[in-house]
Amino acid sequence: MSLICNRIWNTNNAQYHYYIFPEKDIDINFLSVKALASFYLIFNGLIPLDLAVAFVMVKLIYIFRLTADAAMFDVEKSAEAGEIKGCKVKNLEIL
Repeated sequence: MSLICNRIWNTNNAQYHYYIFPEKDIDINFLSVKALASFYLIFNGLIPLDLAVAFVMVKLIYIFRLTADAAMFDVEKSAEAGEIKGCKVKNLEIL
């Protein structure tokens, strides 16, 4: 979205902003890709790696608590299987 909007703005307004674009020949493709790369580099640090690791650790603790919860056991299925079977978590992202 940023790439498309930047390209449209540069195409329509570059000739009016001589203080931003001093050259007469402007490469709109290069400027659009440069703006997208700048946007990525600026906002890349907003979600640090420590926060992502903390989210995974919280999900693992949540899974442990779900599997150990006494209310999550099915008495009928456990009686049929002959062992106590509780909740199984197979995907971290669904939580």
